[in-house]
Amino acid sequence: MKIFSVLLILTVFLNPIKAHAIGPFLPFGGYISSQMPCTCSGNTLLQIKTPLGVMMPLIYQPYSTMLYMRYKPTMVSNTVGMYFPAGSCMIYVGTACSSVTSWGTILFMGTSL
Repeated sequence: MKIFSVLLILTVFLNPIKAHAIGPFLPFGGYISSQMPCTCSGNTLLQIKTPLGVMMPLIYQPYSTMLYMRYKPTMVSNTVGMYFPAGSCMIYVGTACSSVTSWGTILFMGTSL
């Protein structure tokens, strides 16, 4: 019984369970093919074309999206990063604001030349 207790304690301390943060963040990558300012919500809608040719409309939120490398998302620059599937791009249309469909808001991204 003593040996079993010692083995159990050693197993627990020598093989600890690691906790990993799991979030709703999804990866993306491609080049920025177009930008559209969201006039009512104060952010920018980026159209990112993936290597497979899929267009991903993602929201760039100034002062919230963390930028790496060149520090500015510009047209026809390659980019990679993570986004979460939530956010809103509102554009002024006539006398009111209208929502534009997007896949989500960019959490962080890095750009190249």
